[in-house]
Amino acid sequence: MRPEERVTLRAVREEMRLRKKGIARFNKRWRSWAQNRVRQFRLPLPVTLTSDTALMDATYITACVQKAAALRKHDVKLWFGYSKRILELRGELQPDQLGYIMWGYGHSGASSFLDASFYREMLPTIKEQVPNFQSHALMSMMLGCHEFVRAQGSS
Repeated sequence: MRPEERVTLRAVREEMRLRKKGIARFNKRWRSWAQNRVRQFRLPLPVTLTSDTALMDATYITACVQKAAALRKHDVKLWFGYSKRILELRGELQPDQLGYIMWGYGHSGASSFLDASFYREMLPTIKEQVPNFQSHALMSMMLGCHEFVRAQGSS
């Protein structure tokens, strides 16, 4: 191998090493930020998804919806049970809880659960609470409504 070729190959290897190291460092930074962002908006309440919904209060049902969505549970009976209880508790729900609930319904996959009456009955409560929403709850609510509208358009 000629000396010029050796220098070129060495430079290419060094550049690849630097690029790989830089990308890994960037990815670690991004992953750390994303994990912290998700943890910040995670409800750490220990819940059992199959508990009797009649015994659930607003905080517990919110944590159940968030956990079921995060675990991608597609059990229609489970979601209908949650919907029924949420509609009973809708007057007690805080804006951040509404955000978690709408995030959960949007994240659960609208194709597996669509209950137009749930969204129709929740809309007045959501409209009333919109001025009190923090940015995360507002974006979550928009995600839930967007998924519902998208699914309605495709069916």
